[in-house]
Amino acid sequence: MKAQRFAGLFGGVLRAVHAVEPVPVLPEVPPLVDTAEFTALSHERLAQDIWPLLGPGGGAHRSLRRRL
Repeated sequence: MKAQRFAGLFGGVLRAVHAVEPVPVLPEVPPLVDTAEFTALSHERLAQDIWPLLGPGGGAHRSLRRRL
């Protein structure tokens, strides 16, 4: 991955951050999705589709940020 090679040129470590914003709540509109289901799906997709792109194990520092 180009980003990992670039970080390595400077002795750095690639840091990947996945930020999950809360589902907006509008009083006049019924909820369109279940918040827990949305969060679970987001984590599942992250694990299946994004983290593998960063290479195995310690290739990058991975973190998940969730705003409350």
